[in-house]
Order: sequence, then structure tokens, then C-alpha cells
Amino acid sequence: MSENESEQAQSAPLGAWTAQDGLSYEALENPPDDLARAVTRGLFSYNTTKIGESSYAQLGVFAYDGAGAEDGEQRTVIGGLIGDLVWDWLHIDALWVDEAYRGRGVGGALMRRAEEVARARGIVNIHLETTSFQALPFYQKLGYEVFAELPNKPKGSTWYYLKKQGAAE
Repeated sequence: MSENESEQAQSAPLGAWTAQDGLSYEALENPPDDLARAVTRGLFSYNTTKIGESSYAQLGVFAYDGAGAEDGEQRTVIGGLIGDLVWDWLHIDALWVDEAYRGRGVGGALMRRAEEVARARGIVNIHLETTSFQALPFYQKLGYEVFAELPNKPKGSTWYYLKKQGAAE
């Protein structure tokens, strides 16, 4: 499936049932955005009753191969980082660098900038996940430490949970 197709994936029913309590249930692959938002809003509302108001923002840091849009030159994304600034943490959801640009410091630059943005907002704790076939040594070199492992996710690999607390400049 192409990247574009996965973004536009249709919701697919995986089953529906009515329980003895009279409630109806439904399982969906790629649920519609309005249903996913209802769950997120409900959880956010509950969390607010326990910890008070909090802020949330998605963070994006990108690298391009062109000088800049202001000079009319076309820019192509050659790497990027997507994360969430929530509570007192930055969670890095995804980091990607085009294969042609790997080993040239692009990933490190993206990570450093994300950490700088987080620090500017008073966030000094960061966590992320990676797998054994991705970038574990890269993150460790940047000062991240493994705090948990999940073997066989995916089969034959290990899923690592990493953190960096009190990230300094």
C-alpha cells in the first residue's frame, strides 16, 4: 500500500455485537476521525479531572534539500520528526531521514532541534520507541537510555522504550 493510500484508508468493520447489558459494540479497522476524536476528548476530559488543565501540541521538525521557499526554489522533505508536547514530556512519535541523507547528521540535527523546542516550553523529559532493526544505537549515542523492552514486536525483533530525563543543553 502506498503512503497516500494508507492516509486515505477506509474504515472497515471487524465485527459488531450486543452484550447482555444491552449495549452495542463495534470493532473497526481505520475508524473514522470523529469516532477517534470522541475517545481522545473523553480521555482528555477524564485526565483533566485528575491532574488539572494541561496543554498539548504536536511538534514537527523537518529537513529539506532546497534553500527555502522564499526564493521560489522547490523544497523536498528529506527528513522529519513528529512528536507530542504533552504534560511535562516530549514524546517522539516518528523520526525519518531519507536513505540518501543518512549518516550526514540530519537525524541528530532534527533531534537536537526538537529538544530545544521542548526546553523552550519548559519540558526537559523525552521518551520514544524504536525497534532492534531501526536506530537504537543512534538514540543511545544522543543520551537516551532503554527503560523497557518488548521482545518479538515485531516477530523476531525487539521494541525498545527509551527516555532522556532532565535533558540538558
